[in-house]
Amino acid sequence: MNIKLRAGLTCFRLFYGVIFIELVTKPSGIKFYIDIRRLPKDSIDMFEIEDLDDVLKGVLPKTDHLDVLREKNKLSWSKTIKNFPIKIENAFINKIQLKNLYQRHFDLFNGISKNIFGAFKGSNRLYVKISCYQGSNLVEPTILENYISGFKNQIDKIYNAVPSLKNQYKFVDIDNYEKFKLFAKNAYDNKGRPRFNETEVKMLYNFINNHYHKGDRFVIEMESVLYTCKNCQKYLQSVQNVAKNQGKIIEFKFVSHPEAESLTVVEQLIK
Repeated sequence: MNIKLRAGLTCFRLFYGVIFIELVTKPSGIKFYIDIRRLPKDSIDMFEIEDLDDVLKGVLPKTDHLDVLREKNKLSWSKTIKNFPIKIENAFINKIQLKNLYQRHFDLFNGISKNIFGAFKGSNRLYVKISCYQGSNLVEPTILENYISGFKNQIDKIYNAVPSLKNQYKFVDIDNYEKFKLFAKNAYDNKGRPRFNETEVKMLYNFINNHYHKGDRFVIEMESVLYTCKNCQKYLQSVQNVAKNQGKIIEFKFVSHPEAESLTVVEQLIK
C-alpha cells in the first residue's frame, strides 16, 4: 500500500470510526469518494462528501446497495432519459386497463375509514413478478411482491386496517425503513422533486436484500398505476449496470400507461 493511501486510511480510522470500517469492508466506498471529488455536482440528486458520510455511518445491509448509489451518482440525466426505452422493456396499457389497475382492491376498503381508503387511493401501487435464474434454470417459483408508495406510518395504517393486503394479496413493505432511507438518499428527479418513498425504489432495495444473491439472471415485471418517474428510471438502470459489472443480467419489463404521470392525471384518463 502506498504512503498516501495508508495515510488517508489512517485519517479515516481516527476521525470517522464506523466510516473507516465500512470502507475496509466495502472498498467501493473509497471509489465513491473519489468519484465525488472528480465529478462536478450539476444536479440536486448528486452526492457530496457529507451525503456519503451519512450513508456509510448508517451501514447499508449489502455492498450492492452502495454500488447502486455510486452508479446512480455517475449516471447523467441525459443518458437516463435516452436509454430508458432502450434498456427497459415498456408495455403500454390502454385507459380501460388503467382503470382496472387503479381500482384494483378498492372493494377491500368497504366499511373502512375514508382516511385509510384515501391514503390507499392516493398512493401508487406496484405489482411485481420476480423470476430468478441460474443459467437457464429457474431457481424457485416466480416471486410475487406488491408495493405501496408513501411513508411507513401511513402504509402501516393501511395494512393494519386491511390485513388481507399482506396476508392474501402479497403486499409487502421494506425490510428496514432506516436502512432504506440511506438507499433513497438524494432521491430527486430531474426537476429536483423529492422521490424518497417511490414503489420502484422500495422494490429494488428489497430485491437486493432478498433475491439478488439467488441467481445470475433475473426477469422482473412491474405493473404500475403510475408511469415510472425519472428518478426511478435512474435507479432501475443503475441496478442493471451494477449487475452487468458483476456478470449478471437483469431484464426489467414495465407495464403502465405512458401518460399516467400523477394520480390526478390517472383520474382524468379513466373518466
